[in-house]
Amino acid sequence: MDHSEYKMVLEQEPLIILDANVLLELYRVSEYACNGLIEKIENVLSFIWLPSQVRDEYHRNYRHIQSKMDKRFVELSKGFDKSITEFKKSAKDDIKSVINGLKRYSYKEDDVKELIDFESEFEVELRKIVDLGKNFDSKLSKLQTKDMIEKQKNAVDNLVKKFNYGLPLTLERKLQIAREGELRYKYKIPPGFKDEETKDHRDGLDKFGDLFLWKEVLEYASKADNDNVILVTNDAKEDWKIKKNGSKFRPELYREFNDYCPDKQIHFMNLSDFYSLSEHVDNLIKLEINADTYVRNHLFGEIQEEIQDKLFGYFIEHDFTDMHDDYYRNNNGDAERLDDLKLEEVKVIVDELEVEYALSVSLPAISYVSYEDNEGMVFSLGDISADVVARVIVTFDLKDGKRVNSSRSIELEDFELQNIYSRDLYDVYADDESTAHAEQMEALEEYYNH
Repeated sequence: MDHSEYKMVLEQEPLIILDANVLLELYRVSEYACNGLIEKIENVLSFIWLPSQVRDEYHRNYRHIQSKMDKRFVELSKGFDKSITEFKKSAKDDIKSVINGLKRYSYKEDDVKELIDFESEFEVELRKIVDLGKNFDSKLSKLQTKDMIEKQKNAVDNLVKKFNYGLPLTLERKLQIAREGELRYKYKIPPGFKDEETKDHRDGLDKFGDLFLWKEVLEYASKADNDNVILVTNDAKEDWKIKKNGSKFRPELYREFNDYCPDKQIHFMNLSDFYSLSEHVDNLIKLEINADTYVRNHLFGEIQEEIQDKLFGYFIEHDFTDMHDDYYRNNNGDAERLDDLKLEEVKVIVDELEVEYALSVSLPAISYVSYEDNEGMVFSLGDISADVVARVIVTFDLKDGKRVNSSRSIELEDFELQNIYSRDLYDVYADDESTAHAEQMEALEEYYNH
């Protein structure tokens, strides 16, 4: 749907339905984007009706999402504290290393006195930097608790109270839908069959949440006077969208809607589409709310191979003798990837000058290791598999609120090994490298004693 089509549909007063994930997204975006989105939603408020399932899912999840808002600034503060600490330690160590190095080359104490004096002066300046950092944290704390977060929470809470909601489904109706859902999920009929794999089934019916929503939409739309229905959802799983083309909704959904409402049309879109099709769009907000879609459908594919090679290079160069001195890498086969690079999470920061995408990625890999005894005999000891995780920071300059592709820069940081599995006579599994090291030492000690 383009702008002219959307405008034409709005003129016909459509029924607009927002999924719970759309409402919850208002807590995840910046306050600036949140206000812009709320404005667009309120512009069509008279057309909006929400199923009871949306209300239930929203109230079940919104406090959890709100709690994550409080952590945004904590993470920023931790990152700043870490940078200050690392800078302080690195600078002190470097200066001390130079002075000690000069002494080793027979420089007398008097010869390096000026440098020693500078070391003391530098320590004083470093303490000032640390104090500035604490002051920064204090200001950040006041900002997060008294302004941004509370305003954003209140704005979303007030919006949610303005909607018209459908009547709750009776237990009898839910059980009817659940019986149908068992067959639908068995034969992968959308929507909702992916929820059977991912949801925590608290009451045994949660896995049918999307199907409850869909049935409410069909039944309400069939009785409404509106000729057009717009369903706005951020659900991108393959029980809603075609896997090979993440932008298109599944044709089965259109066919089933037409069975219920043969004289009406349904239009599916995500929150980014809903905002972009509105009048007077702010490009900065558009960039922010479209970040996940842009990264997953475009950017990640462009940089995947380059990032994958760098993570695998980190894994290959990793010294697994840290786990035990007797380990050394087998020259035959060495290491290999177990799967392609995975994109775990996308975050974005936008201002008037640039947009920064932070991608959390992981790469599963395996290294084959051996053991050499005192007589030089080599034995295959097994293998060590792990997920190499890192953050990829991709930055673009902005011109008139649009990305300048030629300005793209890529940085990798926070390399780490997780989910380490060492397979030999005694299988060892650990979430991180230090735990794996301790577990492996214990297993090898038990092996030698045995």
